[in-house]
Amino acid sequence: MRCYERSNRCPPTLALPLPDQSYALARTLRQHAPDGTALIHQGRSWTFGQLDQQSGQAAGFLQSVGIGPGDRVAILARNGLPAAAAILGVARTGAAVVPVNWRLSAREIGQILDDARPGYLCIESSFRDIGADGISRAILPDPTDRIEALPWATSDWVASDLDYSEDAVAVQVYTSGTSGKPKGVLLTNANLARKVTGTKTMWRLTPRSRTLLSTPLFHVGGLSWLLAGLASGATTVLARSAHTQDLLHHLASDEITHAFLVPTQIRGLCEQIPPHTAFPSVQAVYYGAAPMDPDLRSQAQQLFGPVLHHLYGLSETTGAITELPADSALHGSAGKPYPWVELQIRDIEHGDPVPAGTYGEVWTRSAQNCAGYFENPESTRALFDEDGWLRTGDGGYVDGDGNLYLTDRVKDMIITGGENVFPQEVEDALREHPAVADIAVVGVADRHWGQRVAAAIVPVPGRSIDEQEIIAFGRSELAAYKCPTIIRLYTELPRNATGKVLRRVIRQEMS
Repeated sequence: MRCYERSNRCPPTLALPLPDQSYALARTLRQHAPDGTALIHQGRSWTFGQLDQQSGQAAGFLQSVGIGPGDRVAILARNGLPAAAAILGVARTGAAVVPVNWRLSAREIGQILDDARPGYLCIESSFRDIGADGISRAILPDPTDRIEALPWATSDWVASDLDYSEDAVAVQVYTSGTSGKPKGVLLTNANLARKVTGTKTMWRLTPRSRTLLSTPLFHVGGLSWLLAGLASGATTVLARSAHTQDLLHHLASDEITHAFLVPTQIRGLCEQIPPHTAFPSVQAVYYGAAPMDPDLRSQAQQLFGPVLHHLYGLSETTGAITELPADSALHGSAGKPYPWVELQIRDIEHGDPVPAGTYGEVWTRSAQNCAGYFENPESTRALFDEDGWLRTGDGGYVDGDGNLYLTDRVKDMIITGGENVFPQEVEDALREHPAVADIAVVGVADRHWGQRVAAAIVPVPGRSIDEQEIIAFGRSELAAYKCPTIIRLYTELPRNATGKVLRRVIRQEMS
């Protein structure tokens, strides 16, 4: 099967640069005017010069306690100026940044710290008692506190200049763990160089852009959005929170031109804002981390206009590798791979490429592919083949023009009575029922059929759900074997920090 690397040319008005091989996360600030505004949060702003100074002082502070190349520094802090300075400061020491999900339980945070074994921990004051036994640490102020409280704010420490290897690990980001123990994904300077250099151009970010960052920096989507903004010289507005009213405030008041949102955030905006509300400054809204159903996409287009771009990627690919542009008429597609990305669909059982239109597992190869998992050679070997192709674990197909369509995680495919059932197909059909607000379909073990199809359903507010009516509706839309025989009602579906439905949790609750 041919790859589609050549078929997705950059528009003629975009001169796509090759990755800057001297790029390093640590150097991302020094190519811009020092008096340009880099970050805004809670009414405070830092210029590129101030952010450079703060990250330099942070790096000097860390070097003074022995942090250097090959070390790891964990950061447990919410989005804000202190977290940004700490991330860039760690990079300037040559150590790897380990951003930790602060939404996890203390036990889960402890598991990540035990796995990463950081040499130092920068921890926000409100989390100071969480999972830091035996690790030296510095206390960062809460994002709403005085910035002067930064550990290095009054110091004279200055970071030493270093040569940054392309192959050096710059970020160790942990997978969301929707299906088991999180793994530390190793992202190198070369990975970031390819991602940041390419996407800042594809996303048309310039020094005049004002981007909204509302997703957490412990997620590869949020982190790469921040880095692309900084690398392009744009002003990045760090949202006060992910709550709908805060997002609305930023979109309406901060002259946002580009935003990265997840579908749950877009749904909240659509539910609370009248259609055709004007956001004249917004040029592009990128969404990813989870699929968006057609009805929601239609509502979002009424709200924002034709500016919605769908991104697909994963932690192991340094984030987005495909994009469906806003002007595409395709529905349900994740778009085409970026020009520097190769993509194939392969047979799940044997790993052989399959023809267009045939279901299989999505494989990809590019300079964005990670270096593997931290101290986990078995999982790293399972991730790649001998030619450097990465198994995504996602199921889907491509059409004749190379557009990618995702169905489900390969392991989420349900096999009942020898027949394959794709959860998304069932979800799309049942979502048409007027009483269904949200739905997730999973397979539940069954001695006779192997698995049974089960549906977790959130009713539309004020509507009751009759289980037999839902089953009958499903049978009118789908083959009988695809219809759920188990239905459980939820007030909301369990999701992780990036909005992905936790099918593992639903499966456990229904078993």
